[in-house]
Amino acid sequence: EMVASVCFVPHCKTGYNSEITKNKKEGIPNPPLYQFPRDPEMFSKWARQIKGRDRKPTVTDRICARHFQSECISRYFETKLSNGTVDRIERLRPCLKRGAIPTIFPNSPNRLIFCKSDAPCS
Repeated sequence: EMVASVCFVPHCKTGYNSEITKNKKEGIPNPPLYQFPRDPEMFSKWARQIKGRDRKPTVTDRICARHFQSECISRYFETKLSNGTVDRIERLRPCLKRGAIPTIFPNSPNRLIFCKSDAPCS
């Protein structure tokens, strides 16, 4: 059984040693990996987005930041100060915002169409 510190998305190389080494050489940070949500409803929303895997995901599987819109990722701690200004501190590890769903699959064999709601696509 493979250790789940690699991205679950087919054809994505995030987390593989070759990719980590290549990124290090090029000075590119490795994208963070996010564990599948424990909430069953969110879990199945994530799982439905992934096509072309030979097995179903488990809660220990991960998806990397490359598959999330940048609006879904929180990179800063923000605190509103008493004078109305917002103090922003960069997070050491960017985290996903609540309700984030992976929607970016550049290497997907079929172009995926995303509906705004959970209604089936016509």
